[in-house]
Amino acid sequence: MSIHRGPALPSPRALAGARGFTIVELMVAMALGLVIVLVIAQVFVSSKQSYTTTEEMSRLQEDARYGLGQMSRVVRMAGYISNPLDAANLATIYPSTARAIDGAEGAAGANDTLTVRFQGSGATADGSVLDCVGNEIAAGNKAVNYYYIATGANGHSSLFCDNTGTVGPATTGPVELVPNVEAMQILYGVDTDGDYAANYYVTRDLVANPDQIVSARIGILFASNDFVASALDTSSHSVLDASTAAPNDRRLRRVYTTTVTLRNRTQ
Repeated sequence: MSIHRGPALPSPRALAGARGFTIVELMVAMALGLVIVLVIAQVFVSSKQSYTTTEEMSRLQEDARYGLGQMSRVVRMAGYISNPLDAANLATIYPSTARAIDGAEGAAGANDTLTVRFQGSGATADGSVLDCVGNEIAAGNKAVNYYYIATGANGHSSLFCDNTGTVGPATTGPVELVPNVEAMQILYGVDTDGDYAANYYVTRDLVANPDQIVSARIGILFASNDFVASALDTSSHSVLDASTAAPNDRRLRRVYTTTVTLRNRTQ
């Protein structure tokens, strides 16, 4: 009679080779995995923060380029007359109540305002002379461009221009030109010796003879739309002759300054 034998049991060595991970090994592996995940997450967050900051700074610089470029174009036109033969009638075209360039000095460091006037070109507006909101101004008509800072559509302060008073095209009233503009200061270049170059720059209230203004220095504080700075901005910002209060938030800020010659007074 034969005896049936079951399958042979594996040897102790085989059992040792087939065993799984120990609890200690699993815990070590989990800890290493967690460290790797944390490192990757930190790199991702830092990269995203850097990208967001760079994007906001690029947008801020583009706003500054557009805002100062637009204002510079308009300021250069100050005092332009359609007919050169009217040069002797400047006092009538731009009387003391409606000067070619004028402004108001903000009290105690508040924002300044700026008003620029000029005539158009072409019996029918030919598109070569535009006001601050893009209206074409015809010869003999006078554009009025009033710049100031007010609360914009996004809840932050913005640069506005109001063309109310412009003769000719339908006026639009206040138009928001550039968002996130927190401060604007203007200094006026005064020519005292008749060489068409500014001898000094002063605030509007210190200009004795506005007809001697030959240039304008514009300083504007731009801010980012979002709160992306890595630390609170607790510093005041100097804008030409004034300083702002410390904002105590995480918006990026930068001051831009440009000087514009009134070409119709230096030729």
